[in-house]
Amino acid sequence: MTKLAASLWKRATEALEAARHVLSVSADAAASRAYYAAFYAVSALFALQGRRFRKHSALEAAVHHDLVRPGTWPVELGQQFSDLVAARKAGGLRGRRTRLERGGRAKHSRGGGHSARRGPGPS
Repeated sequence: MTKLAASLWKRATEALEAARHVLSVSADAAASRAYYAAFYAVSALFALQGRRFRKHSALEAAVHHDLVRPGTWPVELGQQFSDLVAARKAGGLRGRRTRLERGGRAKHSRGGGHSARRGPGPS
């Protein structure tokens, strides 16, 4: 496993644990953390292939184009990922981030430049 993939996977497991922890307090916060758990996990998967995404929308598109369409993932799993994306955008999650999310945002998820990069790049 590459350093980047390992780092992203660690972030995914931490975000999932945070989602479980805050669920009883805030469904919005839990949905946001669950989205980031999925985002980091899928990013780790693509990092193993030498691919990085700067935009969340580009990652979602890659899930459907590169995982669901060829049959690597079942359609239902791709839809669940898209449901998390929609939950993140809906209601109280739209455009707002907790301090943890702002501080934990990965460099590869920031906008600008091309949507996807191949190769190692900075970690």
